[in-house]
This record gives sequence, structure tokens and C-alpha cells, in this order.
Amino acid sequence: MKFTPIVAFLLAAPLMAQNQMTVTGSDGPGVYVPLASNASVLNSPEIKDMNAPAQMQAVILEQSAIIHNDTVHGLPSGVGAAQTFTQTIPPVSNPAVNSTTTPIPATSPATSAASGTASYTPPPFNTLANSVSFIQHQIADSTDGLPQTYYNPSGVPTGNPVIDNGIGTYDTSLSLIALIQSGNLSQAQKILDIYNSGVYGPPPNSGVLPPAAEVLSAYPAGNNGEAFAPFNSNAYYYFDIADTNAKYESSWQQYGSHTGPNAWLALAICQYIQAERKAGMSDTALTPYLTMVSRIGNAMILLQDGQAQGAVRYGPHQTYEDPFNTVNSENNVDAYSAFNSIAQVMQQSTLTSFSSTASSYSTASGKIINWLKNGTFYKASGQKQIGMRDPTTGLLDVGATFQTDQNGQNGKWVLQSPPAEDSGGSWTISALGPKLIDSMWGKGAALEMWESIRSQFGRTESQSGNPATIEPAGPTDPLIGVDYSNIYSADQSLISPEWTGGAINAVKQLLSYYTTYTSPAHGHAPPPNGISASASASLSADLQSMQNFLAQGQDAYAIGPGLSGSRQGNTGFDWQAPLNSSVAAMASIYGTLGVDPLAAWRSTAAPSAPSLSVR
Repeated sequence: MKFTPIVAFLLAAPLMAQNQMTVTGSDGPGVYVPLASNASVLNSPEIKDMNAPAQMQAVILEQSAIIHNDTVHGLPSGVGAAQTFTQTIPPVSNPAVNSTTTPIPATSPATSAASGTASYTPPPFNTLANSVSFIQHQIADSTDGLPQTYYNPSGVPTGNPVIDNGIGTYDTSLSLIALIQSGNLSQAQKILDIYNSGVYGPPPNSGVLPPAAEVLSAYPAGNNGEAFAPFNSNAYYYFDIADTNAKYESSWQQYGSHTGPNAWLALAICQYIQAERKAGMSDTALTPYLTMVSRIGNAMILLQDGQAQGAVRYGPHQTYEDPFNTVNSENNVDAYSAFNSIAQVMQQSTLTSFSSTASSYSTASGKIINWLKNGTFYKASGQKQIGMRDPTTGLLDVGATFQTDQNGQNGKWVLQSPPAEDSGGSWTISALGPKLIDSMWGKGAALEMWESIRSQFGRTESQSGNPATIEPAGPTDPLIGVDYSNIYSADQSLISPEWTGGAINAVKQLLSYYTTYTSPAHGHAPPPNGISASASASLSADLQSMQNFLAQGQDAYAIGPGLSGSRQGNTGFDWQAPLNSSVAAMASIYGTLGVDPLAAWRSTAAPSAPSLSVR
């Protein structure tokens, strides 16, 4: 996940893995049969503008069928697609956020705020149970109930406020997904309730002169200079990072708010809603969480204006490093999955105030596909490019910025470089699925995307078990992990356990789509884009070697020689990994999650913990 320096909470980019060697497929075992009612999806302007080939239209309809429960089997029953609803989502007031007693400073460069920690040895991050144990420690180690993102065993402040005191919204979303998958729904609910309140810390009237609580929500108000337009009190994001001290401190300046972390929070909320429904909770009881995820979804839609060509902007207007005129590929593939997940939970709601809104989120996801396929961009050289996919590499470009001439005229979207491993391919494969990718860019496009990821970002060890020898992986080398960027020299390589978890998920989807033949008894045909035996064997080998690496229990945010030397832990995207590899990072639990969060809305499989065993 890419962030400007102020919001560099060193996520472990969006990631996860179903780690069984037998791949059952993220698209699920069911045969998806779209109903006639779903024709409205194809007739929407967003899809019509694509001039989509028949195969691509079929995939879009299939995914719409999944959202709207129009399947032969495998998904919970819900409200019929043809039912008509008229009510609207009830507004939820948030007096704590709207209070004028707590000033919210304008976003500005980060300043140091540090605290020590007690001695503790994190467990290896190779099972879901170990990840949950770490999460629970980080909750206990914070002030008021949210899990701190990093654990520094030395107890000596690093001077980086995010590492020392940060609670990342993205990282917390991973924590929520782990808690939900492990059955800790009450603990997940407590975390969601804190975010839903809009503040972190003591309530306004508790104690004698209590310290002002840390504000979590970002929308225009009198006490923040009306920042964060175009949001409002019913459609807004949460800040990327909160202060673990759970109180307002003038030294804390992490008030950036971006699409990616909030899309991940939406994914976690949707998983919570689905889990509680399965446990018997009614939608009436779930109304606070349905409303919460609606606010995030509606905020993303507010950033999806015509100038952005269907993309969700990087964030609302801010006073420091304004993200409004940037569109980011990773944030948009996150938003694509979030929109579809929200549409699914709304469609299945028994409350008309929510079920009537499902189509708005489905439409929003279609706009992102149109942007990826048909948006107009320009390289720095001035060369025009249609779509975010670089035709020379098969990868998505990292994003684009809106630039005008000196008179503020002739605006155009100028592509950013270099590509990132996650948005370039692995998270894109997870979010869109190989079938849709191939329907958009041609047969084998998803496999080409992976092969480009492997050649540019793949890493191995020249001496097995020695992270100091991590280097680029050749075609026949065992692939143990992936780097963030391709711009650093071989002797400055890094491996991200988080992004490696995402790469594992991508390879599983590729194996499922290209090589898995399902039972003829269910009417399945062979995969339409079968690959060679050697390509299949290479994917299987990559999957196994990356799983073996994560099975060793990688707790650090990044490992490798790039933590020192000239690179100094830089990811290549304006944030830096902790230079001490003994610092445990919440993002690195990604590989222990049982279901790919970016593909969960397409999956009929129940969440299960992965198996990460070393051969």
C-alpha cells in the first residue's frame, strides 16, 4: 500500500493466503447463473462505455450474479434481485466528532512521539492462532483497545511516531479479519465499536478534566478548517493512523486519510457482518455496522467523480500533500473488492433501507473496471496510453496525477512510475480474478502479469536461511518472496512477508483458473485458458517455496540486505521499513489468513486457517 511520508505506517500492503496446496479456486465450486435482472449491470453507462467483448461481459455478469445471490449453490440466500425497495439508510449522528472542544490540526509533516514497551517475544507468524496471540498482546499494550501496529522488543523509541505509537487502519483491518476468522467476534466488535464512535479515548464527560480523545474520522468540521471535502458526516473515511496513547496530543500529526486503508476496513466490516449473520445475529442488531460500512462506501463514491474517469481518488482534499488529484491502482483494486463486498452484504440484508442500496456499489465497482481498461493517461514522455495496464510489461502502472498547464488548463492524467508489486499484479489478480483480467486484456494476461511480477520483484536466497543473501530470483531459482519495487540494485534486495502473502494468493488463483478441472457432474467445462504443464509446474513450485518461507514465521515488516546500505529500508513508495528486523509488524500476519480478503466476496468457501508446513 503506497503512502506519502506523513501516512507511512509501513503497511504490509494489502495481502493474505489460502495456504493449502490443493487449490479449490477463489471463484468457488458453484456454477453461477445470472438472472435476467442482472442485465441492468451490462446496460449501465459504466459497462457500456467499455465496448466490452462478449467474454468480458460474461465475467461481469457472473460477478454480478455472485453479488446478488443468483447462484445454483454455495452462497447464503438473501433478498431476491427483483425485489423493489424504497427506504434510505438512516443517518447516524456522531456528536463526539462534531464537538468543537477537540481541535483537529491540519495535516502536516510527521513529528516524533515515542513510548517504551515491556519485554515480550512475539510468536512466529506462521499460524492464525499465533497471529491472534500477537494481536491480543498489541491490544493489551495499547491504551484503550486498538492493536498497536508495531512491537519493538528493545523498548527504545525509534523516533518514528508511526513505529513507536501508531495504530494503522489497514493493519487493524488485518487484525479484524484474523479475529473474525478465528471466531473472536466479540473482540472484533469492540474494535469496530471504537471506530464507529469516531473517537479513540475517554468519553467527553468521563473523569475530571479528561484529556481530549483522539479523533478517528475525517470529514469537514469547524475545528479542522473544513478539511476533507467532499466528505460529510454521513460519508467519510477514517484517518490512516491513530495514536496508541488514545488522546489528543499536539505532537501527533498523522492526519492523512486515504482510500486504501478505508477500503480494507470496509472489507473487514463485511466479513464481520457475514460471520455474525451465520452466528444468528439479525440485521437489526447489525445496523450500526451496516451503516458504518455504508458510510465508507458512500465516501468512496464521492471520490469517484467524472474527472477521475471512474477511479476512486487517493483521498479527500487535505492541507498537506493533498491526495485529491492522485489516483492509485492499489487503492482502486482495494476499492473494487470493497464495493463488491458492500454490495453483497447489502443485497443480502433483510432491511430494505440497506438492501435497496446494493446496486449503487455494484455500479461503482464497474466504474473502476472501466477506468482500468479504458481510462486515458499520458506517460511522462507525453505518449498516450489507454488503460492502466502497461502493454510492455503486462503490469498495472502505480497510478497517475492530474496535471494542468501554468494557466490551470488542459488537464490530463500523467502516469506515475515505477510499478509496485502489489498493484502491478498480485493484489490485482486477487481482486479482479484471472478470469476477468483475461477477458479485459486477452487470453493469458493474468499469467503474463504474474510472470512479470516474478521476473521484476521475485527474490531468493543464495544461501538458504541467510536473509543477508536475499537477491533477485532467476528463472530457475526457488522463489521465496517478493520485493516492493524493482528500482534498487540486487545487493539491496528486500522481501516483504506481507506482499509475499499476497503473491501466494495470486498464484493460488492462477492455478485454480488455469489448471483446475472441476467435476463434470456439476456441468463445469475445462478452464478456457489452460496452460502448459511446465507453466503449471512453475506456478506450483513458486507457491510451495513461498509457503515454505512464510512457514518459518516471518514477523518483520521487511527482511534482507536492503535494510542497510544505501536503501535504508526504503520501499520505493515514500515509506520506509523499520531498520531493525526484530521489530514485529502487524502487516506480516497477512500470510496466515485463511481466505484471500480481496477475493472473499467471490468465494463460496468458508474461512479456514491455512496450513504453512515446511517440507
